[in-house]
Amino acid sequence: MQAQLFDTSIHKSAFASAGLPGCVTCHSNHRIIHPSDALLGDGSASVCTNCHSPVPFVTPPHPFNGVPGNFVFFPFSDFAVHDMGSLGDRIGNTGDSEATTRQMRTSPLWGTRFNTQLLHDGRAKTVRAAILAHDGQGKAARDAFAALPTDAQNLLIKFVNSI
Repeated sequence: MQAQLFDTSIHKSAFASAGLPGCVTCHSNHRIIHPSDALLGDGSASVCTNCHSPVPFVTPPHPFNGVPGNFVFFPFSDFAVHDMGSLGDRIGNTGDSEATTRQMRTSPLWGTRFNTQLLHDGRAKTVRAAILAHDGQGKAARDAFAALPTDAQNLLIKFVNSI
């Protein structure tokens, strides 16, 4: 059942483009962890996808900047502005409330594997550190990640580093 879900999910193409074999990437012969919606980041059990949503984007048919036209990609972001609590940079205009200055746009996860500095200010050097720094509207995702067993945390980090 879970293999069928994987085969029809966006994760299959992300794993394939990273040259990863799929299910065995996370569920090796030595350490089998049963897949779930929470691990796949799909469905109501996943809090990460509230902001880092797996919604496809398509480039315009004839972009002016030379990128391929009609290219489908998954940035894993809603590109919305969220109150990030203590993670927010507190930058704003004169007269902005503190709540306004804590708002940050969701950064795409696409290409994370190429970054050595994460979050808006580069304070996190690893995916784990970036997740654990989430606050405000991202606090539920941070807490859910922290509550996962280490093996499951490592699987999620492996996935993020594959897209």
